[in-house]
Parts: sequence; C-alpha cells; structure tokens
Amino acid sequence: MSPGETTTRQLLISNTGAGTMVWIVSPDQPWITVYPNKGINEGNVTISINTADLSSGRSYNGTISITSTGVSEVGKLNLNIISNIAYIYSTDSSSANEYKSFLESAGFSTDLILSSDIAISDFSKYDVIIIGNDTPYAKGGSLLSSSDISKINSSEKPIIGLGEGGYGFFGSLGLMTGTPYGWHGNSNSIMIDPNNSVFNNVFNKPGQFTILEDNVLKLYNSTRNVGIYLATVPPNVTILGMENGTDGEHYSFTLENSRYILWGFTASPTAMTPTGKDLFINTILFLMIPAPIDSISNFQVSGTSNKEILINVDYSYNTDHGNNVFLGAYALRGGQKLAEFGYGPGKVNHGTGSANVRLVFLNNNPPANVTTDQVEVDLYVGGSNAFYSKKFDYTKTWPLDPVIHSTGQLTIDQTWTADIDEGKVGAGLDSDIWFEAVTANERYIVPQNGATMAKVGTSAVGPEGCSSASLSNSRININELPKGTYVCVRTNLGRYSQFRVDAPVGPSPGVFIITYTTW
Repeated sequence: MSPGETTTRQLLISNTGAGTMVWIVSPDQPWITVYPNKGINEGNVTISINTADLSSGRSYNGTISITSTGVSEVGKLNLNIISNIAYIYSTDSSSANEYKSFLESAGFSTDLILSSDIAISDFSKYDVIIIGNDTPYAKGGSLLSSSDISKINSSEKPIIGLGEGGYGFFGSLGLMTGTPYGWHGNSNSIMIDPNNSVFNNVFNKPGQFTILEDNVLKLYNSTRNVGIYLATVPPNVTILGMENGTDGEHYSFTLENSRYILWGFTASPTAMTPTGKDLFINTILFLMIPAPIDSISNFQVSGTSNKEILINVDYSYNTDHGNNVFLGAYALRGGQKLAEFGYGPGKVNHGTGSANVRLVFLNNNPPANVTTDQVEVDLYVGGSNAFYSKKFDYTKTWPLDPVIHSTGQLTIDQTWTADIDEGKVGAGLDSDIWFEAVTANERYIVPQNGATMAKVGTSAVGPEGCSSASLSNSRININELPKGTYVCVRTNLGRYSQFRVDAPVGPSPGVFIITYTTW
C-alpha cells in the first residue's frame, strides 16, 4: 500500500454449533480498526487499514483476535508501505533510467521528472526527491529557475542531491553543503566515523557493512565526485563520509538540517559497488524515518517597557546538539535583524519545556524611534550559530532614550518667576512658572506664557509619564505641594519637564526650592 492509502476487507463470522455464540473481535494495532467489534452468532465484520501514520518503505505486522466462550482464534496481517521517489533530471536519460531500475528493484516506486516539467509536477505525493547529477548548475548555484527550486524545496520532502547537479541545487538554497563550498575530483570511496551519531541508522539499517580497520568504504568502481570543504563543521551539518586520501577537510557524503543529503558522486548505479548500492538504499530509508523535530511555539510577551520585553515560548529540543543549548531573540523590521537590539538568553534542556528570553533595546545610535514588526526566536549552541529559528509577528515602537535639555536645582523667591527650559530665575517673558502670593497665606505656583502643568504624585514619571499627564493652565496651591511632590510641566517652548519639591516653602515671604529635569 502507499502512504495515506486506506483499504477494507470483510471477515465473515458464523456459528456452526447448536448453542448461542457471543464473539468479540480485537485488533492489536492502531492502524487496524474493526466494525462491528462484537456480535451474537453470525456477523460480517469490516476490517479497515489506514496507513496515514505509517512510514514509507516499512513493513508492519498486526493481529486480529476473535474470542468467544472457550474459543480464541488469531489472524495475522502483514503490511508493506510502498515508497514513492521523484528523480529529477535534465539531459541524461540513460542515468535516470538506470536509477529508476535500481530503485524499483529495491521496492521503491520511482517517477522520472524532466526539469522542464517541474512546474507541473506534484511533489507532495513523494517520500524522497532526488536531484540528478545532470541538472544544470554554475558557480553561483543551480540553473533551474528560482520558481522550480522553490517548488521542490517548499514540498518539505527529504532531498538527495547527486554529484554536481545536487551540489548546485543545494548552493541555491544557501546550504553549507552546496556551491561554492566544494572542489571536484575522482574519489570513489569514503572514510567513515563509526562514532557518528547517525552511524547505525545509515550504515547498518537494513544493509550492514563490514567496516575495515581503516574505516574506508569503496562505493564506486569509477566516478567523479564533489567534495565539500568544511574546516569547521557547523552544528546543523552531519558528516557521513569524508573523501578518502585527500586533505581530511572535504566531504562527499553529508547531511544538513536533517533533510538534505549530498551524495557527491556523479556516476550511475551501474558503476556502484555492492556496498555503494546498499548504502544508497540505506540512505533513502534513513531519510524516510521521521527525523527528530525541534520547534518553538506559543510566543507570549510580558513585562514590556521602553527598553525590553520578556518573551516566553514553549520549545521542543529533540535533535542532537549537546547540552549547551540556549534560546536567543532578535527584533526584525521587514525581515531584517536590527543592530539596535541584544538579548538575555534562556537555557534549554533536552525534550520539551518553556523558557524566557529577554529582548533588549540597546539604542546603538539609531536615527529615530525604532519600530519593529517581528521577533525571531532561535535555538542555538552556546558560542555558535542557531540550528533552529522561528519568526513571530510582533509590532512595537521602541523610543530612544530622552535627551536631557537642562537639569538642576532652582530657588525661586516668592513673587518671582522661573524659566525651566534653561534653568533661570526671574526670566520674564521666557518664564514657565510664577510663585504668586495673593496674600501672606494664599500662595500658588502658576503656569506662565502658555506653559501647562499637573501634579503627578510622589514618584518620578519621566517624559513618557508627563506626556500622558492631564496638563492644564490651572494654578496649584502651595499647600498642595509638600516636600517630595512631583509636578510635570509642558514648557512654553513645548518641552516636557518634571520637578520635585525639595523643601517646605515656609511662611511668607517663602522660597520654592525644586530640582528639575527638562527634556
């Protein structure tokens, strides 16, 4: 059966005896259902098989038990899930047909797709896509159209890139295992590492190999090859096979992002050794195993301020990047990360969980207030690059640190004025406040020359708080301004200012002592 396919069979139950027979039918696998599952004497039971959750290229076994009083019968079901492979080629129909024969002899249903037919092909039905060695490429990447490349990649299917065509295709995807990071040679074998984290899955299932002491496997009798240069292997790349007999820094068999395998050899299956053929089949089956999945979800923001937000996400860390893994965050505008931000990382453990990460506005001399429209949250290895990223829509305007225009302490004598734009007493037409004395006991602070003000309590509120205060041109009785009171002012020049009353005014004639800051 093919993946996702369903089928039914009928089971006839009859009572050949003289008494009453009560029966029950029970399957032992979730992909087997029966209806009805119980009855008396005769019955026609529908057995349904659903392969939706089963993996391609695998065999599954199940049983159906029929029980009645003192009697039990067991029937067996054997199920093989057919794998569907797309082989994309351009001009070399001979190699394409050799691959088709080779793969179908191993039990894989294989469709050959001309590169000119990519646009009209449905890749959702395939389990693995193979990019032929003959698909055209240049130093900058594949010569397939960008829409064709996008269509293949957006299928989210595992991809095997063969030789130079696969190398070019991976380069167009921006992968480290694609052009221009390789050289070309005549290597027909690989050196493997038995301690590799995926060694058993690739090299021992189902075909097993005799590993010689030098750890070298000969894959072809003769072939050209592409070797990827990686002086330092990034965490999202797994080395499956190194070029044998070269510099120890070029690799012809690699896995990137748990999805893209470079099989960097150009020859067709007829040039493969039995070991090469077995390894190629193992590679396909390895890609069909559901890969460990990392994920980030349930993005929530709390503790917002002008300078930072606290982000909480749920994560699932299942791939193998060690124990030194963290969450990071970046603010984006138009899809681009902005340099004005940093983050406080959150520690991640294997498995699932939730964690916090702080996104901090650092300024770094932006020209104006910064508005961002997305946040990218990453899983990364400490001291290295991210191996999983997820973007979330989140819009916020981050104001710059306010620039202080003037600050200091002023002593304003009764009946005098003050300019709190520039910090001057007796400023006349430039004044913002006046210490008015109607009588010795009735005294006020009065806005002047178009200034407005409001009492805001006993805590500083800054320019943002003053901008939202209920400012007016009403005077405030001096008795309502005890020591420690904060007042916001919109000066006659339009600046926001805040002052604190530093001392009691005292009896008439008194002095009004304040510490002010004007932005």
